Formats: sequence, structure tokens, C-alpha cells
Amino acid sequence: MVHDKLGYTNTISFAKYFEGVRTDIHWLVIGVPDLIEIEEDKVIELKVASPTTKSMQERIGDVQANIYAHLGEFPKYRVDIFYWPKNKLIIGEVKQTDTERAISDIIKALSIIESFYEKRKKSSLVLTYIFSTSGIPST
Repeated sequence: MVHDKLGYTNTISFAKYFEGVRTDIHWLVIGVPDLIEIEEDKVIELKVASPTTKSMQERIGDVQANIYAHLGEFPKYRVDIFYWPKNKLIIGEVKQTDTERAISDIIKALSIIESFYEKRKKSSLVLTYIFSTSGIPST
């Protein structure tokens, strides 16, 4: 709802294939940033935060936006925060896309997913995985 009110309503997705880390599975990693500014050549991620979540949301948003910028081959990204206790939009600083960090974060996430997959593979369950960049810790 906040995203709609503030105009962070992008629906264009970016995707790249990645080889498995522990397996021979090939993964299609898809990302949809909240906003794209073509003229400024950047993607923008919006996070909604409270006093207790602001720092965490900034870190999560930074990882997400960097990955989205990498997937879409944008040289820059920004993380904006809607600080709901004060009904205030905080415009973040524009950062350069760090491709090396984006790939590292994606590989880290795939390694975790594949580890889970290998453990579950021993059972006869069929699993569906949805890749989300939310919560991937940055190194």
C-alpha cells in the first residue's frame, strides 16, 4: 500500500542464470526492483521501517537493490526508507553497483538453498523453491 501511494510500482523484472554451487542445477535468479529511473540509470528499492527495524531494513534493501542493479545491468542503485512513525520518506544515497558483491550474495543464497535441497532430496517430497533476496546477509 505504501509503495503504491509513493509511486514505487515497477513491474519490470531482471533475470540471469547461475550455475549451481553444490549441484549441477542451473538457477534462474529473478529480481523486480520497486522503481527504475532510466534517465538516471539506476534502480531504487523502497523499505518501510520503524525505529526497531530501520537499520535492518537499510541493510536488506542495500543487498536487494545491489542485486537488482546487477541483474538489470544498471551502474547505480539507491535504497529509500519510508519511516512510518513520522510518515516521512528518506531518500537514500546513490551507490555504485558492486557486481562482485552481488554475485557473492547470490552464490551464498544458492548455496543455502542447495544445501537444503540436498537434505530434502533424500525424502520423496517434491519441493518448489522461490528465490527471494530478502534477508541475504551482506559480506
